[in-house]
Amino acid sequence: QMNTPSSPRHPHQHTPDRHTRPVLPDSILCLGYSVGETTTVVFIHGPHSGDFRVEKLPHGEVELRQLTHTLRAALRAQDPDYSQHSQRLGRILLAPAIPHLEYTTHVVILPDGPLHFVPFCALPDPTQDSATDHLVEKCSISYAQSHTLLHQLSSPQSRATHPRVVA
Repeated sequence: QMNTPSSPRHPHQHTPDRHTRPVLPDSILCLGYSVGETTTVVFIHGPHSGDFRVEKLPHGEVELRQLTHTLRAALRAQDPDYSQHSQRLGRILLAPAIPHLEYTTHVVILPDGPLHFVPFCALPDPTQDSATDHLVEKCSISYAQSHTLLHQLSSPQSRATHPRVVA
């Protein structure tokens, strides 16, 4: 577990504090990634109010770009062995969230760098032994561009001043 207040790519960027963390309903897990040259930091928020921790992963931009490219190529080629690539990437990116997935119905991904190209819906559920049980079968997955945007969209003020319009 990492206790420093900065990300590897942006050394002066502080981790979200209690005032800037998104206000998310229970059962929603937010995984925010900051990919650096040699390491990746994952900010884990939820699924219960007040749950927040930071994990440092020993996988950097070049490795994650390669793994992402390999998985996407296997999926495009409809390679039946794509699961070996999705398992490896899933173990790296989702392992820190395993303790929280039991209580999660929705995962919000905040990707960084090469992770913008990861098809998270193709990654296996890390709580299951089978590579054919995908995380998306257990819970819905969505994406946000930043913690700041997610915070603005999920704040009570935003919901009160910007009503939803369905056409």
